[in-house]
Amino acid sequence: MDHVKRANRITKEVNVQFDNFYIVGGYRFPEERGAQAETTLSFSYLGKIAADETLDEYVLDGKSLLELPSDNAAYNSVKKIMKTAGYL
Repeated sequence: MDHVKRANRITKEVNVQFDNFYIVGGYRFPEERGAQAETTLSFSYLGKIAADETLDEYVLDGKSLLELPSDNAAYNSVKKIMKTAGYL
């Protein structure tokens, strides 16, 4: 969680303007720690990106993530996070 605090501090130091600062967990982030992160950091936790072998293959092969199939678990978890944030 230190990296989230640091990222927020840096945005203020360089005067980045934003309306919201959200927490999104990587695929290894324990889901049950989301509520703890919200309480500790006072930012909204939107969820985590699902682990997915196809995503790993795309990254390692240098393929565009824009080409992931629409039924991909990681793609759908990001879509859900974007909906929760109100962007979709």
